[in-house]
Amino acid sequence: MILNSLSGDALKLGFALLAPYGRFIEVGKKEISQNDGLPMATFNRNITFAAIDIDRMHADRPQLVKEMLAEIDNGFRSGYLRPIPTKFFASHDTVDAFRFMAQTNHIGKIVIRFADDTVYIRQQSMPLYRPDSSYLITGGTGGFGLEVARWLVNKGAGKVILASRSGANTVAAKTAIADLRDKNSQVVVEKLDVSNPDEVLQLISRIQSTSQPLRGVIHAAMVLDDAFLKDMDQARFNIVLAPKITGLLNLYQYTKDLELDFLVSFSSISALIGNRGQANYVAANCFLDEFSKYARMRGFPAISINWGVLQDSGVVSRNRELIKLFEHEGIIGLSNQTALNCLDQAIRANLAQIGIFNINWERWGAANNNMAFS
Repeated sequence: MILNSLSGDALKLGFALLAPYGRFIEVGKKEISQNDGLPMATFNRNITFAAIDIDRMHADRPQLVKEMLAEIDNGFRSGYLRPIPTKFFASHDTVDAFRFMAQTNHIGKIVIRFADDTVYIRQQSMPLYRPDSSYLITGGTGGFGLEVARWLVNKGAGKVILASRSGANTVAAKTAIADLRDKNSQVVVEKLDVSNPDEVLQLISRIQSTSQPLRGVIHAAMVLDDAFLKDMDQARFNIVLAPKITGLLNLYQYTKDLELDFLVSFSSISALIGNRGQANYVAANCFLDEFSKYARMRGFPAISINWGVLQDSGVVSRNRELIKLFEHEGIIGLSNQTALNCLDQAIRANLAQIGIFNINWERWGAANNNMAFS
């Protein structure tokens, strides 16, 4: 029997090697998608050719896949099945792992182990957070937006513009902004509906008319309206999609010709793992992720960050029961300091999309064991 994922001549040569009554199990897709032919003479030896497409099985026969996975799990638990040989490398030895793989004389799998290790990201040397430039934060007068403003000021940003629909109308916001201004920082508060293109255009035009042009945007505006999908209507979708999706499109439209260093969209881990009660929010964040890839392909410095739980600020921080619920499902909260350190690395990593979260995957899997088949 041959289990094959090779293509081209390697596939055909392997097929020709089969002994009489042998079986060729194809798990690759390239030759099938290209409709390439097989040498029919090999079939004269009573051989069998079978193609296995796991993706199609997930779509067509999810119950069968669930049963197969359960059988495999039981096999490992009982010792009937054992894992193939595995060679582990620490994450900081990733280069050595690829060199080892390139030798092509190993048996089994090569695995990069991230546990109890630090992953180093190559940072760009480009100047960021310039003293002669302005930085706009939408959704900047509440929660984590204010923390990002304080972080930008400490990083040396010349002017920080905090934009939101309501402005600084809470005691916490007024106190935080006053504290920043006491440090001789230029912090400006603007009332802005980021989903309104005229308001976005006017604000960016005002910024560009000053001696401190816009160099960076943090798009953190959001509205929540949680409900199960059966209780959602168009209005409940629109109220959540407008600030995130329409807001991002407006920001892109009026900054795409500027010399920005970054436009960061605050997405969510929910776009990666789902959330049953937030279909509108998940959809909005998925758009942020995909649009950042679209903009990157056009040379625009867009970044979408899939944030996990922020335990010190934001919606979750005000609800201790919600934090406990997330922890029960394996989603561990991030402190503001950790989150901001990661934000700096994410901007310098120069990627279209990056996740910043802390998850106990074993606990999450146990709490969501039916999600993949629902």
